[in-house]
Amino acid sequence: MKIAASLLAGAPLALALWVLPASAFAEKVLGETSHVGGLKNVTAVLQDTPDPSPATLLVRGIVTAPDPCHVATAEAVGEADSETGGAGAVLKVKVVTARGSEEQVCAQELTDMPFKFSQEVGLREYEQVEVSSGAESERVHIGVAE
Repeated sequence: MKIAASLLAGAPLALALWVLPASAFAEKVLGETSHVGGLKNVTAVLQDTPDPSPATLLVRGIVTAPDPCHVATAEAVGEADSETGGAGAVLKVKVVTARGSEEQVCAQELTDMPFKFSQEVGLREYEQVEVSSGAESERVHIGVAE
């Protein structure tokens, strides 16, 4: 490591950044580290309809996949009681990333993938949604679309 440090001492910035591991570079530049299964921008919105049909719960967000050849899918996996003591339950949603095709050649770089889940629900059936990816989980309150 001392040799690499001494070689980089007078090297241009581009060379120094090339030698740094990608995760260390991302941490220094972005101030955070990304990891497979990381969740970002998770939202849950209830879209009511003017007719008597059920409302639609729409859950969206971003999950970090190991490479851009993965696709993200989301599905309901159960319910839990509300921690706030409210009347509505918590809908549990699992997000999974899987390789789209094994035959694709793909760069091995962390990639943010959007995910979307929708389900018809009663207006006050759920108070929150808990999204989990296996690596982390995030619980959000359900908003009402305008």
